[in-house]
Amino acid sequence: MLIISSAISRWMSPVPLDANPLGLGVTVLASLINGVLALHLMRLSKRHHSIALEADGQHLLSDVYSSAAALLGVGLAFVTGWEKLDALTALAVAVALLFTSYRIVQRSLSGLMDEALSPAKQEELRSIIEGFSAEMIEYHALRSRTAGNRTFIDFHLILPAKTSLETAHALC
Repeated sequence: MLIISSAISRWMSPVPLDANPLGLGVTVLASLINGVLALHLMRLSKRHHSIALEADGQHLLSDVYSSAAALLGVGLAFVTGWEKLDALTALAVAVALLFTSYRIVQRSLSGLMDEALSPAKQEELRSIIEGFSAEMIEYHALRSRTAGNRTFIDFHLILPAKTSLETAHALC
């Protein structure tokens, strides 16, 4: 909200820009480092199904995007002389950060709430189970949920009466 407040204030009363080359250089370097780290965290989050790693990666990516937008805004405002462009860019960055924050919170909450598998994954699961139709009579009450990086599947399997316990266990 501070970015929005500052952007509105600068829109109403533009301030001459001071494009410090050292500061801009440090921003570029920090953004490159954050970008590499963010992409690494995003890859790890997919591999480990970790919402925490994904949130950290998204947070760093939002820093990279906001720094890039700020550099663009300052650069364009400096080149064109239109100082309000810096405020407009800051406002756009603030809105983008709000949307990114919303997505991170939404994703984190969905990870805390045990969600069922997607319809496509459920259909794939049904197809796998139905691949064993020769050994079973039927199945029903298929349920699935994910909790963190684990997936839980539960269903009722009806087997012929003559099926031994050992065979039933191996089939399951």
